[in-house]
Amino acid sequence: IYHGKTGVVWNITQRSVGVLLKKKVGNRYRTKKLHVRIEHIVPSGCRKDFLQRCRFNANYSQNHKKDPKKYPRRVLRRTPKGPD
Repeated sequence: IYHGKTGVVWNITQRSVGVLLKKKVGNRYRTKKLHVRIEHIVPSGCRKDFLQRCRFNANYSQNHKKDPKKYPRRVLRRTPKGPD
């Protein structure tokens, strides 16, 4: 039921981790507290993508200050994907 869900760790025991999840019940979301074994926990990759974007943006802005012709001004924010 909870395969692939992203949650927040709220408790740590010897063999398991307490995870706070949001489950859809009817037309609303309820929070559920589960204890999951450590073998089944995988860290989320969204933070890794964020840090990669931050490093690229900082590097690009420094290069733009040094050589504006080689690194022209561009929008470094994320842009939503438009329709196909």
